[in-house]
Order: sequence, then C-alpha cells, then structure tokens
Amino acid sequence: METRWVGTAPFCDPNPSQCEATPGYIATGKDKCGNGACCWSGEKIKCEFNDKAWKSSQLYSEMIAENGQKAENIKPQFVWMGKAPACAVEACDVFAAGLVPVKNSTCGDGSCCFTGEKWLGMKPILQSHKDLVKTGMKECFEFKKLQEQTLQAGLGFGAKAISAIGSVAGKII
Repeated sequence: METRWVGTAPFCDPNPSQCEATPGYIATGKDKCGNGACCWSGEKIKCEFNDKAWKSSQLYSEMIAENGQKAENIKPQFVWMGKAPACAVEACDVFAAGLVPVKNSTCGDGSCCFTGEKWLGMKPILQSHKDLVKTGMKECFEFKKLQEQTLQAGLGFGAKAISAIGSVAGKII
C-alpha cells in the first residue's frame, strides 16, 4: 500500500492524527525530509496503510455490512483533494474526479486550510460505489445547471432593474 508523509516544509508541525484522518492509515515514523523538501523545524510524519487499522474503521464496517464477506479483502485507494491554504473543494469535485466522497476536513492529511475545506475521495471499489459516483455526478450537474439558471435570471432581473433606474434617473436629471 501507499506510504504518505504529512508535514509541510520548511516549518513542519504535523500531528499523528493527520495519518488517521485517512481510514486504515497509521503513523509509523518521523523524518526531517520525508519525501521531499526538508524541515527547518520539526519533522514530517510517515503514514502507512495498516490492515488492522483498516478493518477496525467505520468505513470498512459499512462496506462489510452492505456487501458481506466479498468486500473483506478489498483494499481502498484514497486521495485527499484540496491544497492549503486556500482549499476550495466540494463534494461535486470529488464526484467529478470519479471518486466517492468519504469525508471533509479543514486539515485532512496535512497543512490546514485558511479558507474552504479538503475532501477525502475513495476510488470506487464496489458496484454500489460506482453507482454512487454516477448518481452524484448527475445530481451535481443538475445542481450546477440550476445555479446557472438562477444566476442568469438574477442577472436578467438586475439588468432590467438597472435599465429602469437609469430611465427614471434620466427623467429626473
């Protein structure tokens, strides 16, 4: 499974709980440089997938409850979306990437967001996940379409209002 590092150079101050923000991952070590730029202060934390931690997660329990033992040996693939300090990710972005939204967080797997949130997405494992992604993408498309129509209607009203105000103001002046 994948190894990830949390902590952003040059000032690294991660918390081991940031590993556990991704189901099945645990903190297994520390290093000044980890997988890239080295820390001037503090250390990065190494996060590794752990089968025991995965099987004790809520998400694993839900998968077994929904799909029985056929889901027992499936290993998940997770992706955190959003980059601090300005995280602007929504669930629809996760669906658009073909992933199942699992949870959102201001810190997720690393640096915390000053604005917005990060989202944890999971690669669809089961058919129910694939169906959820299709449904989610469809609902997001419908929502976005509704937003655009509302915005256009609002702009149309705004233009009419400005025109009316202008004509009234023209008569006054």
